[in-house]
Amino acid sequence: MLVYGINKIAGGWPRLAGTEFAGSLQAGCRVPTSSTDVYLFKNDRYVRYTV
Repeated sequence: MLVYGINKIAGGWPRLAGTEFAGSLQAGCRVPTSSTDVYLFKNDRYVRYTV
């Protein structure tokens, strides 16, 4: 079910603007030891992002 429609990644994740992750992501998952962080993946790189 699509709730909010299609948006640009950088719009919902402003700190990714200007990075290689702003245009597209391949996967994401929460950090098991954190209630606020997620890992975002693209190709062979990842970033840990605090939401």
